[in-house]
Parts: sequence; C-alpha cells; structure tokens
Amino acid sequence: MFKYLITQLRNASKVIYDGSQCRVFLMQAYQESIAIRPNLKSEQELALINRFYELNRELIELSDNRFNTKQLEYRKVIDELISAMQAA
Repeated sequence: MFKYLITQLRNASKVIYDGSQCRVFLMQAYQESIAIRPNLKSEQELALINRFYELNRELIELSDNRFNTKQLEYRKVIDELISAMQAA
C-alpha cells in the first residue's frame, strides 16, 4: 500500500540537499498519501501516515532553507519511516 509513497521518500532522501527537487518528491508523496489514506484500516498504518505528515511538513520547511544543516538527521528519519512502512 505504501509502495509509491516509499519510492517518493527515497527520491527525496537522495536529493535532500537540492531544495527544489526534494520539494517536488515530497509534494508527490503527499499527494499519494492523500489518495491512500481512506484505504488505511489499522491503527499502525494510520500512525505511519500521521508520522509522514509531520515529517513532510518539517522537510518542506527544511528544503526552503538552504543553510539548514539537519539534512543527514532528516535522511535518517526518512529511512526509519520507510522501514516502518515496509514492515506494515
């Protein structure tokens, strides 16, 4: 269920230092999350999508600030979220 969302998060992670490219992938991931949200049934899946929304907002703010130095920290958080989505 999270396959396309995971792909977009991976793409965003790869270009996390390029704000505009990263933002494009994050917006695509957000659009996908809206499409799949009505189909989520378990509390775990809903918790994952809510965590994604929090992370996505932070990442979009990060992508707007080229002087932000937290890219590696966010990349780690993205990887953790991807792992959790794959396990769901």
